[in-house]
Amino acid sequence: MNPADVRTSLRRVAITRAVLVLAFALLGVRAAKLSMFDQKAVAQGDAQSHRVLTLPPERGTVLDRSGATLALSIDAPSVYVEPHRIEDPVRAARALARIFDRDRGALEARLRERGSFRFIQRWASPEQAERVRELELAGVGIVHEPRRIYPHKTLAASLIGFANIDGRGVRGIEQQEDSWLRGTKRRLPMERDGSGKRMLQSDARSWGTS
Repeated sequence: MNPADVRTSLRRVAITRAVLVLAFALLGVRAAKLSMFDQKAVAQGDAQSHRVLTLPPERGTVLDRSGATLALSIDAPSVYVEPHRIEDPVRAARALARIFDRDRGALEARLRERGSFRFIQRWASPEQAERVRELELAGVGIVHEPRRIYPHKTLAASLIGFANIDGRGVRGIEQQEDSWLRGTKRRLPMERDGSGKRMLQSDARSWGTS
């Protein structure tokens, strides 16, 4: 290679390097502007990475005059999906249909619906929740919700009444004292990692009320 060709090659390398350095510098300036000065962009970024999941309130306990528990709430696992994160709806629907004894076709159609969050099974059993965890499916998760139980089953059922799946009293004491028993909704902060996966904060200190 003659000296003229060497000088031409070096010149091209220098120009390419300068262009790359300039491009990275412009990207850095743009990123700094968006993260520190553009409040709209900052707010949009926070909105994309931070979410709040509102869960039903935990109802108060109903006791008889001797202090025996007639109605109380316990934490029950509920299974949710984020359809946009499910890589293989057919496989996910097949696996979940076996666990919950649901129609696979209807479940697959639900997994393909637009939306970022929806429950597919409220108040699943501990065994079902464990089987879902073992699947380790992207876009499928578990969150605990309060569930109303009645230790004495049907004893005084007409007097006590019951609370529906949304935590609202229906009939009896549950309805009559609903405003007192209902409590306040719980707001669970969530964040998204780089891949868009929701990270639920389960520590009690992260819970808020509204």
